Amino acid sequence: MQTFQGLAVSDGLTVGPVVRIDRGAAGLHRIVCDPFRERALYEAAIVLAKDELNRLQQHACGQDADILMFQIALLEDESFTNEIGDYIAAGAGSAAAVERAEQIFAGRLKNVDDDYIRERSVDVCDACRRVVDILDGRPSRRLHLTEPSILVAELFYPSDLFGQAPGMILGLASETDSETSHAAIMARSMGIPAVFQLGKGVAAAAAGCRAVVDAEHAQLIIDPTAAQLRQVKARRQELQNSNALPDPLAAAPCRTRDGTLAVVTEDQTSMAKLLVYSPSMEQQLSWSMTSNDGTPLRMAFSPDSRKLAAAAVTVSGGQVMTNLYLINLASGDPVSLVNQGGVPQWLGWTSASTILAVYDTRAVLYNAGGGERAVYDFAGTELKDVSVDAAGNVALLLASGQVSQAVTLDKNLNVQFSAAVSAANSIVRAGNLFYLLADNAVECFDASGTQQWSQNLDTSPQALLANSKDLLLFSGNTVQKLEAPAE
Repeated sequence: MQTFQGLAVSDGLTVGPVVRIDRGAAGLHRIVCDPFRERALYEAAIVLAKDELNRLQQHACGQDADILMFQIALLEDESFTNEIGDYIAAGAGSAAAVERAEQIFAGRLKNVDDDYIRERSVDVCDACRRVVDILDGRPSRRLHLTEPSILVAELFYPSDLFGQAPGMILGLASETDSETSHAAIMARSMGIPAVFQLGKGVAAAAAGCRAVVDAEHAQLIIDPTAAQLRQVKARRQELQNSNALPDPLAAAPCRTRDGTLAVVTEDQTSMAKLLVYSPSMEQQLSWSMTSNDGTPLRMAFSPDSRKLAAAAVTVSGGQVMTNLYLINLASGDPVSLVNQGGVPQWLGWTSASTILAVYDTRAVLYNAGGGERAVYDFAGTELKDVSVDAAGNVALLLASGQVSQAVTLDKNLNVQFSAAVSAANSIVRAGNLFYLLADNAVECFDASGTQQWSQNLDTSPQALLANSKDLLLFSGNTVQKLEAPAE
């Protein structure tokens, strides 16, 4: 038994097997060619890396999509490309040039006073490591968990946590991450315990072992004794019985395609601070939010990027409430649209004049000018997953006990289909079709619930990207193009 003391960044207590994020060693057996060849290798690697990021970004949502968009923008940045090109021209290999640019650009962000911007240095490292892996010939590794596990790492990259099925990550432990890192934000948003800054060597020591992540005492316990496991079980039962609400300060940063960024940070004088930055990282908006205002949990920019919708959670009379605000970025004045019971699970614009919010018991379509346009109520069931396509059509995956239910709604929240379906982990809406992802299968239905086809898989599907041309399935560390089975 070993106990390591660290910094608790997300509340909770859990026990389980440990999986280590191990990126291996870079730079082995590199052969440097002439500058023209190295430049060509670099440009080809950039194309491949951007292609990987674009595929992930199209299916990602919330802060995951924003981070991927930032990484794509970095790889397209002229100053970043010029820095690498100059070093290659001086005789460096392409992989070494990317690593040097990583140190320079990540170092600049680490010296910024703003906590959130400083933590984005890891996004630079994540994007550059993807390019270096391609140049070094290392295959893309995507974490595939076969059982619920605790993840441990020297430092978590954003892509380490993408695409995991709900419930598969029990907790996080890190040697160096901070309380404002992406991993800390993700842990709070998922409601899982996390203890960081545990010190060098912890990841290697914990790999393959059974461990306890105890955020109450900011500890990671490796190979706990039988007595400690009994204590953990009893304490977990107490926490479940207490019905304590998790800290809602886990809003997903959101970014427009032109690079405007909205983020929520902690504030010493208020509940939270909402900040909006221009593409050049100049601050456009700063709003210190009171306990009455709430803490933003979901945010979404309008299609023209001129307005920001923010769903902020607060507690009133012992109940969790959501204040939905509309902020005109030109004036900076927030307008309260509604005060709604429940916790927002999804928020987005379905048109220039309508905002869709999916809470834990209902979906509501709001007019951007105020007032409800349509409502679909699913109280009495558990929301497992929600998917909204580009046209605003909705698919909900609900659960009642052991029974799964799929619901499809059009862009006005009119019910198209509602019935029990086979057990599934997630749902994807794409036009007149929806897809169910089960443990080892994918099923396709039309919006009225008629099954079109079903396909068994050798591995568990983690994500599905459906567009007008292709159907791409992400599973383990692979992506494959799905075809409807021949009749």
